[in-house]
Amino acid sequence: MPASADVAPNKFLAKITSDWKKPNGHFVIEPHEVQDLFLTPPVRRIRCVGKVMEARMGQVGIAAVEGAVHDVVNRMSNAMTLLA
Repeated sequence: MPASADVAPNKFLAKITSDWKKPNGHFVIEPHEVQDLFLTPPVRRIRCVGKVMEARMGQVGIAAVEGAVHDVVNRMSNAMTLLA
């Protein structure tokens, strides 16, 4: 019977990685690995990002999750500056 096990700093992170090494695999995330592990994958790994959105994000230079995060942070920062 196939089984997989995931170990992470919290239940949420373990659940996210639960399909990464299936079947008969295990995945261990050390606390210091969390940021790199979730910022480096392609944007396609983000829920609801399909082929079209991935292509559009690529056109503006966003290929990895890290790029999307930085874009959102920059937009929020600019909006807060305008509101101040």
